[in-house]
Amino acid sequence: MRSNITFVIVAYNESKRIRYILENLKGWGKIMIVDDESEDDTVKIAQEYGAIIVSKRRRGWAEDEEGMNYILEKTPTDWVYYGFVDELLPKKLLQKIVGISLQDKYKLVHINRKNLNYGGVNLRNGTTCRFWKKGAIDFKGNLFGGFGKIVAPKSEQLILSSKDSLSIWHFSAYDLSRFEMGHSKYSSLEAKSLIDGGKKFSGFKMIVKPIYYFLNYMFVGGAWRWGWQGLIISANYAFYLFNVEAKMW
Repeated sequence: MRSNITFVIVAYNESKRIRYILENLKGWGKIMIVDDESEDDTVKIAQEYGAIIVSKRRRGWAEDEEGMNYILEKTPTDWVYYGFVDELLPKKLLQKIVGISLQDKYKLVHINRKNLNYGGVNLRNGTTCRFWKKGAIDFKGNLFGGFGKIVAPKSEQLILSSKDSLSIWHFSAYDLSRFEMGHSKYSSLEAKSLIDGGKKFSGFKMIVKPIYYFLNYMFVGGAWRWGWQGLIISANYAFYLFNVEAKMW
């Protein structure tokens, strides 16, 4: 199939599940694995699918200015999709973005991301701009949790429908231990990134922000519908926000 997309997938020790995303993307464009010096068979499996391998030791995240510039230099196409091993794209979405990659009207696409936690709790959905034409996003000074600054004019941006068939499906934390390990690392990285960016500790934010988001996830986001699962994942996310501020202190 004719395509002008490179699917950039960040991975580290993902031999148990990387085949899912490789099978999902096979035939829709070029695939590039940005490997964080994995110690398992991640690279070997990716090579079976003809993926481009870029081995780069990260500092826990790859979306800083230096990291993204390095990745984009290695990307052989005009359009880039930036994703992760725990995501899958429906066929209709793949067809849509391949078509977009062959036109000149748009330079960046906002795509809905459907988050599934603990095998089913659908929480914290929102749009993401991880499909763009080179030059549409500026990563200068990007902080942890951010994704650069959009420089493409609004007339050259497309917002896709939030239908499931046009959404990225993100299969997030599937057990509490994995969530705790991952978010312990991420909260440390976010705290450091905020301090490096000139932000300071706020006791007010440390108390109020987790409470606000816990209530938001439970009642506005609808996590209450999943019973204990919904309550636990909402508390997990709230505690993550508490940890970020606490580590800044």
